[in-house]
Amino acid sequence: MSGNFVVYLIGYIIAIIGVAYGLSAAGLAQEWIIAVVLIMAGLGIVYALSRSQRDAATNEQRSSATSPGASAPTAAHTSTDGDSPHETSRRRP
Repeated sequence: MSGNFVVYLIGYIIAIIGVAYGLSAAGLAQEWIIAVVLIMAGLGIVYALSRSQRDAATNEQRSSATSPGASAPTAAHTSTDGDSPHETSRRRP
């Protein structure tokens, strides 16, 4: 389990507790509170897993781009027409 997954899950659990308390204070029946908590828990797990996998893929791409022997991801060049003195970045194929 990655650290990001745990952080997202803890935050979502806190949110679920807050929603359950609010629904209870509003006088909603216990069956509805349980249903809402279960739905939120399922959505939270799916969100945390998808987010942590996306973060892991991003970190993997960053580490492979900076590994020795890899070509530079961008190259800066200046315009030769004289109209625009600022540098532009272009990605190498």
